[in-house]
Amino acid sequence: MEERVNSYGLLLLSVSFLLLLLSPYLLSYGMFFDGITYSAVSRNLAIGFGSLWKPAYSLTLGREFYGHPPVGFWIQSVVYRLFGEALWLDKAYTLFIGAVNLALFYTLYGFLRRRGDPGFWAPLFLLSTFYAYRWVVRNNLLENTMSVFVLLSVIMYVLALRKGSLYGIPAGLYVLTAFLVKGPVGTFPLIAPLLLPVDARRDRRLKVLIIGLLVFTVSFLMLLSLPEVRHFFSQYFQGQIIGSISGRENPVPTRLYIVYALLTEILFPLVFLLPLLLFHLVRGDRNALNWNKRTFLLLLLALSGSLPIVLSLKQARFYLYPSLFFYSLFLVSLFRSPLKMLESRRLVKRLSFPLSMALLTLSAFVSLKFAGTGMGGYVPFYRDFVENPLRLNLKKHEYLSICPKGLYGNWSMFAGMERAFKLSMALGDGSKYLLVDRIECKQVPEGYTPIHEGERFVLYRKVRP
Repeated sequence: MEERVNSYGLLLLSVSFLLLLLSPYLLSYGMFFDGITYSAVSRNLAIGFGSLWKPAYSLTLGREFYGHPPVGFWIQSVVYRLFGEALWLDKAYTLFIGAVNLALFYTLYGFLRRRGDPGFWAPLFLLSTFYAYRWVVRNNLLENTMSVFVLLSVIMYVLALRKGSLYGIPAGLYVLTAFLVKGPVGTFPLIAPLLLPVDARRDRRLKVLIIGLLVFTVSFLMLLSLPEVRHFFSQYFQGQIIGSISGRENPVPTRLYIVYALLTEILFPLVFLLPLLLFHLVRGDRNALNWNKRTFLLLLLALSGSLPIVLSLKQARFYLYPSLFFYSLFLVSLFRSPLKMLESRRLVKRLSFPLSMALLTLSAFVSLKFAGTGMGGYVPFYRDFVENPLRLNLKKHEYLSICPKGLYGNWSMFAGMERAFKLSMALGDGSKYLLVDRIECKQVPEGYTPIHEGERFVLYRKVRP
């Protein structure tokens, strides 16, 4: 009973810790420009600019957007259809999806947890320490939405191995949905039936594996029977997949970059786990590390979600996000004894609640301090157009001329103007609207009048003759 009380106290403490780490970004507008781009595409779908299999980003760049499969955009577009186009919905959506992922992670851990394992506080706390995890949750990256279906598929595979092979059918469909959100990186759960640490015969594992593969393959082929789907994936594979593997777009110096990123991510939870292990060893327990078949299988499952990324030269740390849930489970299994020892300490029971209240209070203070700012995003855009709000309620997209022309490569400004105002940056002159960088623009074109002046950027409207 006391261990259960301690587990609840540590769970509250882990939630408080995560909220504190996210607190500067909870009520602010700022996001990485990829997340703003995805919000713009989703909003455009909601207002009828583009369609499911021909999504659109802007009038100029990505008039037909084939950078990623469209289901993630369609899901987010539902939010704009229901609640409008307010900028705060972007952050609300990504935080909500992050919460859904935690609920699914809790469910998965409940299915895999054995007698003597620590409570859910342990995998949640370790997951919170991963920088890439927090980066994705606050920046509306597609890995966040994709992981909903990754976790759902793995939960279904657990049920298939334990209760009935037919659960492999929804598992395969969830993997397909993950693929339709972010592409091939979402397909690693297809191998989960062979790697999940549950009691199941080999023939059951193979049967469930085959069912999942067949459902995924047949369903995808049925989709490809539609001409618009075939056209989309033709463009997607030629542009995104082949381009990423060959390194045509934003290549990293080495394909092993993702391994380096993974090793540096693992350092964050180890800062907590290694002192705990040392304390456990000092107390005389020479079997503090729980290295067994179960731990090894969890490691293989986590690696299956990250190591295949080496095939591509287009890599980023946040690509690790879906696999971080499984690295957390691996570390909980490996450090099971030290974590369980911490859970059983009476001191934990006495300190967890007051520490949680202190962290929650601090989280609220920090969140309110940065509320309504561009914290975490491209500072000039948020400072000049959000914190100093521009009221420009356009009913449809308009072209936006720029001065200097080099602004066209400022992707954060591009995404911000598109998402917030439906203004699409264009290299041509004479558009109805004009964006001027006070520092870089040598001469403002004639025939425009300023309608909004920021610290660095000024928006002009063309004067009617």
